[in-house]
Amino acid sequence: TFANPHFRYYVVADTTYFTATTIVNTGLLYYATVLLGLPEAIVGTLLIVLLLVSFACYAPVNLIARRVGKKSLIVGALLGLSVVFLGIFFLGRYPLPSLAQAIGVIVLYAVPLAPLAVLPNAVLGDIAEEDAQRTGVRQEAMYFGARTLLQKMGITLGILIFAGLTTFGKDPGDDLGIRLSALVGCAFCLIAGLAFMRYREQEVLGVYRDGR
Repeated sequence: TFANPHFRYYVVADTTYFTATTIVNTGLLYYATVLLGLPEAIVGTLLIVLLLVSFACYAPVNLIARRVGKKSLIVGALLGLSVVFLGIFFLGRYPLPSLAQAIGVIVLYAVPLAPLAVLPNAVLGDIAEEDAQRTGVRQEAMYFGARTLLQKMGITLGILIFAGLTTFGKDPGDDLGIRLSALVGCAFCLIAGLAFMRYREQEVLGVYRDGR
């Protein structure tokens, strides 16, 4: 599977994306309580808002993907997510009420999260089908298995990175580590976006459609 260059670009982007979102998801409680001074109970509400907004975007994502292609939408979502993570660094410093900042960030987080929840599996299916058409050997299980393995590695790395960053400060008035976690998440999202730019979608779909 790793001999396939299409899969290599895909899996680098996918793994770094999961590392980025794990860092930020692990930090949600700290962003709300340390940076914004909100009660812990608000995190549950914010997660519900995140899920509802993201779910509402699923249908538009499918329509847009048919027009612009899955690659363009995924790259745009990754770059958009990096901007949202950069914005988290400044939470508590915007001239807005804390609750408004929290809801604003969660809504902005949910929108690019929708295509990244829907499209990567479809892209991996395209890659596996292209490989089967080209080689005559079906290896879907190997592709999805390799992706799942690296996905778990990315999640584990994200947890370790967040834990390491908290040593730089994780309390009100001493929150540098929490803010840095947002910057590191931003950096990983940028890496994911740049890696996926190298994915040659038209080449993959050309082989897939032509049956060659």
